[in-house]
Amino acid sequence: MTPPPTRLTLRKERVALAGLKPSYKVPYYTGPCPIRVLLAIPVLEDGKSVGSLRENHLLSKVFNDRDLLEVPVSKVMDKSFPTVDVDDDVNVVSRKLRTSPAVLIEEYGRISGIITRHDLLDVDDNGN
Repeated sequence: MTPPPTRLTLRKERVALAGLKPSYKVPYYTGPCPIRVLLAIPVLEDGKSVGSLRENHLLSKVFNDRDLLEVPVSKVMDKSFPTVDVDDDVNVVSRKLRTSPAVLIEEYGRISGIITRHDLLDVDDNGN
């Protein structure tokens, strides 16, 4: 039996994590988009997480008030996703994903990536 992974190995390809700024308007996107982006969007300012947009929460608010599509993100954002250090154990990430749709990866004091529940399904027995 293979021992459980102790460290999550991040994919080798770098993905730019721009997130949204609190002053941006609520995104109204109608084209094709990866699921993880729709479900969990970090709101970042100066490399730090200041909030998040979660699809189900945002849609509930917008269905009740379509004018919210014109307000700054800061008016409709939720609390920030939890963070983990880039060297944290996969079990730390897994525990945080039990209560959050995403976890932000912090490296040198700045947010450098995002892991969603969907991403964790792609991890093999060796943490890769």
